[in-house]
Amino acid sequence: MSGKPRIVKLAIMPAWAPAVNGTTWIVTLVGDLQRVIEYPKLGFAIAQDVPEDVYAAFKALVAAGFDSRLLTA
Repeated sequence: MSGKPRIVKLAIMPAWAPAVNGTTWIVTLVGDLQRVIEYPKLGFAIAQDVPEDVYAAFKALVAAGFDSRLLTA
C-alpha cells in the first residue's frame, strides 16, 4: 500500500465536490435539510420524517453559525 491518500468518490459526491471546502458542504446540507422540513408546509414537496437526533444536529449547526444557506423569511 502506498503512502498516498486515497480519494473515494461516493455516489452523493457531485463532480464539483473536490473544489468545495468543508464549511460549504455543511452549510449546504443544513440548508437542504431545512428545505426538507419547510417545503412540504409550502406545498413544494411531500413531508418526510426527520429523526430527532438529526433535527437536534440541525439546530446545533444553525446555532453555531452554519446558516448562510437557510431560507429567509
